[in-house]
Amino acid sequence: MISRTALFAMLRVDGKRLARDQFMLGMFGYLFGLCIAMRFAIPWATAEVAERFSFDLVPYYPIIAAYLGMLNGAMLVGILSGFLLLETREDRTIRALLVTPVPWSSYVGTQIVVMWLLSLVFMLVQVWLIGVGYPSVGPLFASALLVAPFGPMAALFMASFADNRVEAFAQAKFVSTAALVPVIAWFLPEPWQHLAGVIAPYWGVRAFWAAEAGDPNWALWLLPGVLVSAIWLWALIRVFGRAARR
Repeated sequence: MISRTALFAMLRVDGKRLARDQFMLGMFGYLFGLCIAMRFAIPWATAEVAERFSFDLVPYYPIIAAYLGMLNGAMLVGILSGFLLLETREDRTIRALLVTPVPWSSYVGTQIVVMWLLSLVFMLVQVWLIGVGYPSVGPLFASALLVAPFGPMAALFMASFADNRVEAFAQAKFVSTAALVPVIAWFLPEPWQHLAGVIAPYWGVRAFWAAEAGDPNWALWLLPGVLVSAIWLWALIRVFGRAARR
C-alpha cells in the first residue's frame, strides 16, 4: 500500500506542475467562464430562436448540459492530467518510482482515484453553473459517477500514446472528438445509437438523459457502463505501464 506521506508528496508535485503551467490554468478559466456564460446565453437564445425561427430549443437542453457540463468537465481533467502524466514519463520520474518501495499499482490507482474525484467535482459544478437540462440530485450524481472515469481514461490514453507535448496536443484532439460521440448518438435511432456504447461515458450520459426525461428505469443504463469503463481502464493501465517502462 502507498503511504500517506508518499501520496501527499505525489499530489504536491503534480499541483506545482499544474500551477506553473499558464496554458493549463487558462483551460480551467475558459471552461468555467463558458459554463457561466451559457447560464445566461441559453435562455436568451431560446427566446430569440423561438421568436425568429419558431424553433424550440428546450428539448435540447439535456444535450447542452451533458456535453458542456459533464463530458467537457471530465475531458478537461483528463487532458490536463494527461499532460502531467506525460511529464512524469519524460523526466523519468515514473521509471525512478519503479525501483522505490512504492508499488506501481498503488501509484496508478491513486492517480486514477484523484482524477476520478476531480472529474466528478468539475462535472457537478459545471452542470449547476449551466442551470438547465439536468435531472434531480440522485440521478445526476449517479450518472456523473459513471461519466467521471472518462477523465482518467483520457489521461492514460494521452500519456501512453504521446511521446512529447506536441504529440499530446494531437491526442487531446482525439479525446475531444470522442467526447462528441454520445452527443451524436442522441440523433440516431435505436438501436443504432447504442453503437456509441464503445465510448464508456455514453452510458452515464444516456442515464442522465433518461432520468431528465422522467424514465423510472434510468439506472439500468448504468449497468453496461460499469463493465465498459472497467474494461477501458484495465486496458489503458496495462498500456500505460508498458509505455512508462520504455
